[in-house]
Amino acid sequence: MLDLTRFQGQKIRIGDDIVITISNVNPTNGKVHVSIDAPRDVIVHREEVYQRIRAERAGLPVPAELTNQYQRWR
Repeated sequence: MLDLTRFQGQKIRIGDDIVITISNVNPTNGKVHVSIDAPRDVIVHREEVYQRIRAERAGLPVPAELTNQYQRWR
């Protein structure tokens, strides 16, 4: 795993086609706004959405914390 420190406005590149930009950092709560520029064929999900999709595809019950969090953002 690569662990990086970035400041607001700085970027991270993955290969030639993916650019991650640190758009905003809230000093009060530590939340970071990240912008991802990637080709349309690259699938990008937040971890909780990815885990929900994985559970649904496997026919497993989706944990309540994933269901509730997902519905909040619909």
